[in-house]
Amino acid sequence: MQRITTFWKSIIRTCRDKRITTPEMILIGAIIISLSILAHGVLIRNTVLKELSGYLQGVPNVQNSPTPFTGKAPGENEYVSGPRDNDVFVIEYSDTECPYCLSLYPTLDLLQQQYKDKITFIYRHFPLTSKHPGAFPEAVAITCAGNIGGEKRYYDYMNAMLSYKYNKNVTTISEAERISFATNLGIDKTAFTACLQSQDVANAVEASITDGLQAGVKGTPATYVVLKTKNGYEVVAMLDGAQPYDLFKVAIDEALSR
Repeated sequence: MQRITTFWKSIIRTCRDKRITTPEMILIGAIIISLSILAHGVLIRNTVLKELSGYLQGVPNVQNSPTPFTGKAPGENEYVSGPRDNDVFVIEYSDTECPYCLSLYPTLDLLQQQYKDKITFIYRHFPLTSKHPGAFPEAVAITCAGNIGGEKRYYDYMNAMLSYKYNKNVTTISEAERISFATNLGIDKTAFTACLQSQDVANAVEASITDGLQAGVKGTPATYVVLKTKNGYEVVAMLDGAQPYDLFKVAIDEALSR
């Protein structure tokens, strides 16, 4: 940056010596400032991406030796958002009352919009009941929406709940609100209310927690970028916590390039 600054100073000195008029100097100055900002922005952007790429080298598994994904195979008896025959999956283990999960929500939503059918997103439940007692019944509610309304309603309900919490800046909701999310999506209220008491659905949420533990989840959100290979499913990157957009993008692009 010091060399760039010196370069611009030499130009200004030359213009002054040649008796450039004030309006011309203003115009030249504006161009210089614009180019400086652009150059500075490019340098910063490249530095950030370089640091992100370097960071990923220490995250399982942006490295030469493959790391198998030890959770349940993507799409196996579960609801997914995106084509089931994709090779790249983004699997999030999440807690609906976790503030970090809520702060990550718009990032993952944006990534889904941008990558569209190139990746398949999977939302798995990992309620931390000792800290967030409402997270388990909310996971049950999301599962019930899927069981009654199908795969699309699973994600419609999840998005309705998380976007509401994010926009209202709240982490907890009432049972009445859980039911209202369902009815607003056209899900039968009687069937939904009965499903909330289902032991089978509660068992499914428990199974998701067990699956998360097998995958190596220690907290939420825990997001895995997983690649399907001829040898099974490999972890390209495990992103722990509410990581920035650029970090997810580097991981996903790495998976798509393989």
